[in-house]
Amino acid sequence: MNTPDKIFQSVDILLASKSPRRSQLMQMAAIPFRLAAIRNVEEIYPDTLKAEDVPGFLSQIKAAAYKPDLTAGQVVVTADTVVILDGVILGKPHDSDDAFR
Repeated sequence: MNTPDKIFQSVDILLASKSPRRSQLMQMAAIPFRLAAIRNVEEIYPDTLKAEDVPGFLSQIKAAAYKPDLTAGQVVVTADTVVILDGVILGKPHDSDDAFR
């Protein structure tokens, strides 16, 4: 049986996320990784996109920002989270009052 250390020995996994939870999930899955320098990506998406497709779309935009600099054997992991209520993306709150609303 392949153990995680054998499966990932030839892969350099870069986690492109500031989220402590995402790092924790990678650690819990015994996936060796290192944090990538965060790139500022404009998180915009077409208005015609279904709300449930937005996180995947944004994740692909984020991954594309790293593509030119990846070398053989490197993999970048990106993610995005959105809050959807009744098919509408609520967006990130600007402050605690906005979050409460």
